[in-house]
Amino acid sequence: MSRLALPVALLCLACNQRATEPAPSATAGPATPSIAGAVVDELQSAKRDTATTEGKMLHGAAQMYIATQAACPTSVEALAEAKMIPKMPVDPWGAGYVIACKDQGATLTITSHGPDGEPATPDDVVVTGDGS
Repeated sequence: MSRLALPVALLCLACNQRATEPAPSATAGPATPSIAGAVVDELQSAKRDTATTEGKMLHGAAQMYIATQAACPTSVEALAEAKMIPKMPVDPWGAGYVIACKDQGATLTITSHGPDGEPATPDDVVVTGDGS
């Protein structure tokens, strides 16, 4: 049995068991979160952590690019072509990271558009010079 098969089987068992339980009554108190919901939340949290870590790496590479090229990189591809990064990463949701420079690179941000893939929404992951 693969390493993933047992956790998946337990998750399926728990989901099926919850599906056959009677619905809680209105006086039963707050609903407990489902196991599947908790797994999805943990997965999204892990993806945000990955996007933040990769964003920090790209931020450092972009700073090196600015120092050596005296220009702001226009894209992650520019960092790869300049050999500042070993490969062109995509964010955990499969989209490219966005590099933005202002003031000749004094203000540098790396952005992942997050799970919705839309720019300038609350789920974006933005890494700035202060590491946030």
